Amino acid sequence: MATFSLLVDPFDLKMATFSLLVDPFDLKMATFSLLVDPFDLKMATFSSGADLQRSKLATFSFGADLKRYKLVTFSFGADLQRSKLATFSFGTDLQRSKLATFSFGADLQ
Repeated sequence: MATFSLLVDPFDLKMATFSLLVDPFDLKMATFSLLVDPFDLKMATFSSGADLQRSKLATFSFGADLKRYKLVTFSFGADLQRSKLATFSFGTDLQRSKLATFSFGADLQ
């Protein structure tokens, strides 16, 4: 399994961590993670996992601007081989209660 990791100035935390794990034998991207400036919280976390051999997006999650509550959470999961949208959830602007939660599931096939 091939691995790649990078650590840049954790005290400044402009880009704290970056990691990537790839299994070249089954062409699968196991994990990807990125953490940027958690004190400013412009982009708090990003993570993704994908199975490229099966053409499937396993998980996707994103958090941004948590201090201002503009976009609290976003998550997405889809099975592209079966043309099925597994789960979708979205939350935004909880401070103003514009849209607290939203969830959706559909089988596009």
